[in-house]
Amino acid sequence: DINGNTLWAKSGTNNNVSSTWAYSVAIAASGDIYVAGTFNGYSISFGSTILYNVGLYDIFIVKLCEINQPTIIP
Repeated sequence: DINGNTLWAKSGTNNNVSSTWAYSVAIAASGDIYVAGTFNGYSISFGSTILYNVGLYDIFIVKLCEINQPTIIP
């Protein structure tokens, strides 16, 4: 808010992940928030969706929408 107080926060759950980095954040006209980044380790979860790592670093793009349900962008 205008006083610097957090109104809401959403995080992914890193399951045995060595590091997770968000490199880009964008807000669409609809108010949806898109986050792109990388992770390494076993897997990372956004809501009920689990992404499994298949290389040294894998990427994710997640959409956080008004209904607070994260969506993984295929």
